[in-house]
Amino acid sequence: MSWLRGRLAVMTVKNTNSSVLADLWARNNEGVAALIAALEEALTSPAKIAALAAIELPAWGRLFDWRWTRAIEVVMPAAVGAAYGDPQRHPEIVAAGLAASLGVEEKNRSLAHPTTWGAAGVVSSQLAYANFLRQRGARGDAASYVMGGLVAAIGLSKAAVSDGPLRTATGVGALSTAVLVALANDGMLRAQSPAAAGLSHGANLLAASEALTFLRAWRERNDKKTWRVADAAEVATRGIGKLLLMRGLAR
Repeated sequence: MSWLRGRLAVMTVKNTNSSVLADLWARNNEGVAALIAALEEALTSPAKIAALAAIELPAWGRLFDWRWTRAIEVVMPAAVGAAYGDPQRHPEIVAAGLAASLGVEEKNRSLAHPTTWGAAGVVSSQLAYANFLRQRGARGDAASYVMGGLVAAIGLSKAAVSDGPLRTATGVGALSTAVLVALANDGMLRAQSPAAAGLSHGANLLAASEALTFLRAWRERNDKKTWRVADAAEVATRGIGKLLLMRGLAR
């Protein structure tokens, strides 16, 4: 991992003719660096190693259709929350992890026909993260509001083409995710530390995971063939997003 850090440092100093591309490249390197730091830190704690296993195994399970990993997929958010959140100092992180696990359980049990409990689990976990970000001073800025607005627009457009409980769950979930993305991408917050910089990438990955979840729900409602790569990507982005987000919030 030290070699990869060195390569990132070398590539970051290279010039580019576009300030937009330069910013995107810097954000990309920022996210990779945050993930590397999270993985290195995780290897020092048995609880965090277990959380990493809970992130990785379900992704492989979706790819190769290992049914026994479904239970691990459900407990993953709670495992990450327990590994990074101290019940005394960060009860919100632990509680958000438990709520997210409830959401995953309900998604896997009845994704095509979302339940109130499932929607409540997802939305309450997203809003808990957002509230903690506000406590850390995140208020958002122009760029982060654009990000949040884009997430909301995509989510609401998905809700518009849905019906029944799926429409409601998708719309409410889109709004809560948009709030989280807008606060997590606050420029002043991201500048505080590498872990804080990882917050925005964690929130963005969670938004991507929700989009892939909607794709899976649409396929199930229309009896389409399972897309294992997309399902594995859904689980992987959710897990890495939770890791970066909870690690950043706990520091």
